[in-house]
Amino acid sequence: MLPGVFVGASDALTAGGPEPALPDHPAPCVRQPDRGTTAAGVPAQVRRWTSCAGPVSFSEVVLAVPQRGYGVYVQIKQVDATDRTDEILAGLRLSAYS
Repeated sequence: MLPGVFVGASDALTAGGPEPALPDHPAPCVRQPDRGTTAAGVPAQVRRWTSCAGPVSFSEVVLAVPQRGYGVYVQIKQVDATDRTDEILAGLRLSAYS
């Protein structure tokens, strides 16, 4: 199994828009409590799923960037017990594109 990161931007994820439909991860994945964080200077929510296939976990992060007119979705697949979500988000940079 390999780790991975998917990042996408969409104007459908802007602040004040409808709640995004995030992927559901069926059993044996266990949803952890959502938590807030900051990524690229923007408040974000982290939804984390653990125990998906042994040590495999997924973190899903949505950032609404109102001053830029778009939002960003990040999905992080991790393949060991160490949660690197904040480390990966620390490297996220947002484009000046609007």
